[in-house]
Amino acid sequence: MWVAMLLICADAEKQVNLLGNGKKETATLVSREVAIGGHYWEVYSEKRSKREVFRAYLGDREVRWWTTGIVVDEDLNADGRPDYVWSGGDDTSEEVYLIVSGKSGYRSISVYPSLAGDWVRRYGGPKPDLALFGTYMPKSLILDSASGSLRIKAEFEWAGKTRKVSVSSAQFVPVRQRVLRINPSPNNPARRSSSR
Repeated sequence: MWVAMLLICADAEKQVNLLGNGKKETATLVSREVAIGGHYWEVYSEKRSKREVFRAYLGDREVRWWTTGIVVDEDLNADGRPDYVWSGGDDTSEEVYLIVSGKSGYRSISVYPSLAGDWVRRYGGPKPDLALFGTYMPKSLILDSASGSLRIKAEFEWAGKTRKVSVSSAQFVPVRQRVLRINPSPNNPARRSSSR
């Protein structure tokens, strides 16, 4: 079983330490699972409007996350709209997404790939898969918004040493996941395909 460790800093004095798994339903979101062609997504929609906010790819018939949910549901960037942290994983690895509201809707940030760039800058070598348990063990994962902009900070246990990494919002990496594409055509009005 995996444990997500996440600290959210809304200001210098406020810190919330979140340990454990996320929730399928929060104060503002509700989720449902969608299965198409042997692939599975967790779709999160606003409770009031029923409008989809984001979806997370869970896997296929053979391999899929078995622990998923919303870890944070609060306004992290002080724009008056809720932001979210989603986490999914199993006993070998995990993903953590930061879903941030903005003027044109929500954007989904992949936390570990965002941090991997700073890892290379600080420690060299190829970009590591920081989501892989056993090799890289997250000791802390912090979203800091005290300075007026979002910054992700983390500490990992690697090769018996603690390694620190940090990225600003300018260095955030968007979520890249399998997406559902519906391509209507005159011969096949609801042809479905998926791609990475």
